[in-house]
Amino acid sequence: MPTKSACCPSANWQHHFTTSAYRGRAHHYLQQLSDGRVVSIAHRSTSDGGWLISCEDVTEQQRAQSQIDFMARHDAPVGSSF
Repeated sequence: MPTKSACCPSANWQHHFTTSAYRGRAHHYLQQLSDGRVVSIAHRSTSDGGWLISCEDVTEQQRAQSQIDFMARHDAPVGSSF
């Protein structure tokens, strides 16, 4: 029985990767899952006609970057005098 990959939630992901627009090119994108996690997905075709796909949970990195961005916009600059 086939199992659904946790990193590729779309039921159509195989069709998505094999369309002519993707052949011979590398792609990278972020996918937010229904449970709130963020997964980095990278894929590229191989010379033998296959695919190399990697998925990495980047939820914590995304949260940390969001916090840094927020603080950069809302906190007083370090060393400034008010």
